[in-house]
Amino acid sequence: MRSRVCCSIPALLLALLLGACQPHTGTQPPNGRGATPPVPRVRVGKVLRLNRAGLLKLVRQGNKSGLAALVPVANRSGGWQHAIDSQGNQFRVSPGGMIVADGTPRPGRQPASVANVAYYFAQAYALMAAKFRRQGLKIAVEILDLPPGDPHVKRAQGALCKLFARLGIRGVVRKKLYRNLVGVAHRVHAGARLTNYVHGFAITAPLSWQVMAATGGQLSPDETIMAFSLPRGSEKKIQANLLWTTRTWSKTSRTASLALYARTRLLTTAGSRIKSQKLATPARLGATLAYTVEPVKVRGKRLRSLQLFFAHQARVHHLNLLLGPDTPPAPPRAALLRLLTTFQTVTPPNPCR
Repeated sequence: MRSRVCCSIPALLLALLLGACQPHTGTQPPNGRGATPPVPRVRVGKVLRLNRAGLLKLVRQGNKSGLAALVPVANRSGGWQHAIDSQGNQFRVSPGGMIVADGTPRPGRQPASVANVAYYFAQAYALMAAKFRRQGLKIAVEILDLPPGDPHVKRAQGALCKLFARLGIRGVVRKKLYRNLVGVAHRVHAGARLTNYVHGFAITAPLSWQVMAATGGQLSPDETIMAFSLPRGSEKKIQANLLWTTRTWSKTSRTASLALYARTRLLTTAGSRIKSQKLATPARLGATLAYTVEPVKVRGKRLRSLQLFFAHQARVHHLNLLLGPDTPPAPPRAALLRLLTTFQTVTPPNPCR
């Protein structure tokens, strides 16, 4: 059984920038004058378990240059190897130590990190080369969101900024891209740091929380929604869903004004019972209002809801925690309060200036 072989090694050094890597697709003509020799079978050696996926090195081929994602400990192996990095990402390593990503979308993957930026860089280009452009751009944006102190992160960001310039992703187009992504994530020690580029704030969520595609009807131009599913421990069942809606708000954050806003924005259905709640939210959020609403119907299901409102620096936030009828409310509520302690207003980074 033949393995898929991706380009010759010299060509692969530049393919990360050009997106030209293609799989080996079929049989070879028989040996003979002018015939292409058969591709040798790829043998994978020992599995490399890496604390850091690799490094990014500038490689030149004639008058062209590009960043190569390399694993230094594998560059003298003489054969192909399989590697797993500290975030569980799996990839192959060529005889020259080159990271060869598979270009396959993985919805449950962890976000990009400083330690494994080399893998994510290779995978972003591999996804785009395989015509998964949105998934590739999402990883690219995660890399651009990383703190730039690491030299390999800076190299990756420089290369991606050049790619964005070639693709015309600047100005209004860049804003639309970040608006569509809403919560741009990167891996931190405590979990996943998500930045809302539209409204300028960041939160740190547990890695087990899954970011979902938000559905809430037609959004206004000044409104965004981040949606999460909260799993129930090791059972991997959905315990709750959280919708975090933010919009620009020109009014002051006086309690009376916030209360008026909350009354018009509460998610309710016919027969809902609404009760005011007292929550120990961080003082820096200012005045907060919280309500339990039950039942509420969402897509035909009867659920319970904890809804919280706060206004901060000309933004008003509406958090809606949706619980199943049999879900104990205490753990999701505690998780929501922990999430609020990580809230920060930020000026989103833009290394592509």
